[in-house]
Amino acid sequence: MTQHDFPPGKQSRYRQVASVYLHSKNRRVLQGISIRVALGNWGIHMQILPAGAEMATRHLGICIDFSPGSDNALKWTLENVMRDNDHVYLVCVIKNRDIDPAKLSLWGPSGSPLIPFAEFRDPNVVKNYGLAPVSEEFLGLITDAIRKKKNLEVFTKVYYGDAREKIIQAIKEIPLHAVFVGSRGLSRLEKVLMGSVALHVVNHSTVPVTIVKLGGESAHR
Repeated sequence: MTQHDFPPGKQSRYRQVASVYLHSKNRRVLQGISIRVALGNWGIHMQILPAGAEMATRHLGICIDFSPGSDNALKWTLENVMRDNDHVYLVCVIKNRDIDPAKLSLWGPSGSPLIPFAEFRDPNVVKNYGLAPVSEEFLGLITDAIRKKKNLEVFTKVYYGDAREKIIQAIKEIPLHAVFVGSRGLSRLEKVLMGSVALHVVNHSTVPVTIVKLGGESAHR
């Protein structure tokens, strides 16, 4: 476990925040050290903040296409990664042919405006951006996360075109601090023939990328 030694007289100016990932959703505070315990083999994460400072707002992107892999990535990220004050961006990429040409000329290069979650719940709003109505289960995951976290804000950003290129564009333009992508479970041959959005993002992203695999999916396909 990493240990930090402070110079004499400096101890009172700092507080130590340690995140130990062992069991999901367990948290405790002991002698001024905030310890967050969550599922995952991530080891120990240490941060030193000035006394009284707030945790910086993180801009986290979750790539969604409403597939089982995408829904799983959303659920896992909301349950295991989100914290108070985070800004979550649901990045959705649809093909050009699925949107009215007039709207494509307006939003094609840079994507839709940021859609607040309160508006994203409205079927008429999502239809305007070329999306099908969103399931209640999907919306419920986000509603539950907002209820549990303080000042958690969720936005949707819709892009039009090639998912691989547009996700990289989103990382740079929003900008994002980390990205979470669901695995589609492609076989090795399918990855060669069709390519993998997740692998492309991993290879070209300038920020950390987490690929969330479906339960039971083999590590080597």
